[in-house]
Amino acid sequence: MKFSIGYRAARQRLVFCVTCGMEKIGKAIVVAGLLMVVAGVVVWLMGDRLRFLGRLPGDFRYESENTRIYFPFMTMLLVSVLLSLLMWLFQKLR
Repeated sequence: MKFSIGYRAARQRLVFCVTCGMEKIGKAIVVAGLLMVVAGVVVWLMGDRLRFLGRLPGDFRYESENTRIYFPFMTMLLVSVLLSLLMWLFQKLR
């Protein structure tokens, strides 16, 4: 036995599902943009106090006559841990 819901009903259901997902994606993009703006303002205002980020003991730097390679390993690790703790805190408070 084959069930059919009809073309119009299927189209309405499909349009509803697509627009429902798009609203969530749109909100996520707006929130991500606002978080980037806040992070930019914090870095701009506290730029002098954040100079240690990039000069930590685990940040690798290689310089030669024509080459400069910089890999901020410890800085990335520190930022990752701080962001993970922040996300965990938001999940717990929710």
